[in-house]
Amino acid sequence: MRHFSEVFKRSRAIGAIETIVYIAVFSMILTAISMTMLSVYRSQDFALSSASAMVDMRRALELALSNIKEASFSDAGAYPVKSMADNEFVFYSDIDNDGKIEQVRFFVDDGIFKRGTIKSSGIPPTYDNTNEELRPIAWHVKNADHAIPIFQYFDKDEQQITDFSKILDLRFVSIRLLIDTDPNRPPEYYDFRSNATLRNIVNSYDKW
Repeated sequence: MRHFSEVFKRSRAIGAIETIVYIAVFSMILTAISMTMLSVYRSQDFALSSASAMVDMRRALELALSNIKEASFSDAGAYPVKSMADNEFVFYSDIDNDGKIEQVRFFVDDGIFKRGTIKSSGIPPTYDNTNEELRPIAWHVKNADHAIPIFQYFDKDEQQITDFSKILDLRFVSIRLLIDTDPNRPPEYYDFRSNATLRNIVNSYDKW
C-alpha cells in the first residue's frame, strides 16, 4: 500500500506538471495567434485606409482640374483668376453648369484639401465672402510638413510664375498633393501631381 501511495503521489505530481506545461504551451500558441491576427488586421486596416485616401485624392484632383480648366470671367466681369499663392488658388468658374459663374477657392486647412465656392448675388452681381460654402474633398494632406507648395503657376512659355501678382500671365496650373495616412509607417507619403490648362484664357489670348 505504501508503495502504491508513493507511485500515486508521483503520478499526480507528474500530471500536475504536464498540465502546467500544456497550459503554458497553449497560452503561448494563443498569444502567437492573437499577435498574428492583430498584425494582419493592422496591415489590412492601413492598406484600406491608404487605398481610400488615394481614391479621395484622385477624385479631388479630378474635381480641381475640371473646375480650373473652365475658369471664366465672373458674373461681375472680373478676370478669370482672382489670386494665386503657394497653397491657395482663387478663380471664377461655372462649376455646376447652371450658367452662373461661381468664385472658387482651393486650399488646405489642417491637412484637409477643401473647395470653397461663392455664388454671385444682387444687381450688379457681387461675391460675398461670408456666403462661402466649404466642401472637404481630400484628407491626410502633408505638403506643409515637407514645405512643398500645392500650386505652381506657369505662363504661355511654360515658365514658372513666382510673382503672384502677375495673374494675367497665367496659362496653366500644376497641382501637387502629398498624402500620408500614418506618418509612423512607410512609405513616407504618396505623391500626386497633375496639370490644368485654363482653356478660356488660352483660347482668348493665345490662339494666334
